[in-house]
Amino acid sequence: MICDNSSVAGITTSYEGVQQDLHVGNVILADCNMDCNCPTKIWDPVCGNDGLSYMSACLAGCETSSGTGINMVFQNCSCIQTPGNSSAVLGLCDKGQDCSMMLQYFLILSVVSSFIYSLSAIPGYMVLLRCIKPEEKSLGVGLHAFCTRVLAGIPAPIYFGALVDSTCLHWGTLKCGESGACRIYDSTNFRYVYLGLPAALRGSSYIPAFLILLILRKHRLPEKNASSETMLEAKFTGKENEGKEMDQNSKVLNDDELKTKL
Repeated sequence: MICDNSSVAGITTSYEGVQQDLHVGNVILADCNMDCNCPTKIWDPVCGNDGLSYMSACLAGCETSSGTGINMVFQNCSCIQTPGNSSAVLGLCDKGQDCSMMLQYFLILSVVSSFIYSLSAIPGYMVLLRCIKPEEKSLGVGLHAFCTRVLAGIPAPIYFGALVDSTCLHWGTLKCGESGACRIYDSTNFRYVYLGLPAALRGSSYIPAFLILLILRKHRLPEKNASSETMLEAKFTGKENEGKEMDQNSKVLNDDELKTKL
């Protein structure tokens, strides 16, 4: 249930449509657009009728255009290798109907998983409160909130953002020349970071939970044994008391009988 990278010439595929290694580096210029003097930092993608996307109409080698706005069509594109007239339209090429359905499945699974994970919030908070002495509950809750903010709330956006940025294949450029937003990500690595990192952090959080469970079970077992022993002692003492009372009652009856006879 995955979607592959968009086929962008010079970034994820070659201009011949062959998949290339994403870690080698972008080969944006080719023989078909070498003489066009195209800027390599502009991101205005077009979709050719060969099924490939190009960073711009210039890098696709297009010479003429017709129409205006989103209905603009570029023609006579030297980098688009199709029989007959080669043309391109604005925007990235569609990945297919399957990828649009994958988003709906992902949203449903995200909602279900978030609901299941949230079920442990209240029990976890109850365990926290029951593990602290009554006079130290306010201090414990405060330390818990402080550690959550310091160890999770502050560093998480830093390392999470750095890992997400490491999956970028092409960065945009601002007018001042500085690096802008990421234009296209490596879908495979982005998926590993976006889903794998939270899964690893949540999985590691269950380790101390299991340790706490084992510790609590060890503390509860002696209490159960002690309570069972006290119950047995109470039963035996109760039976002994009953026996003594019966003996006393029998003696009293015997004395009464003797008195009546006399």
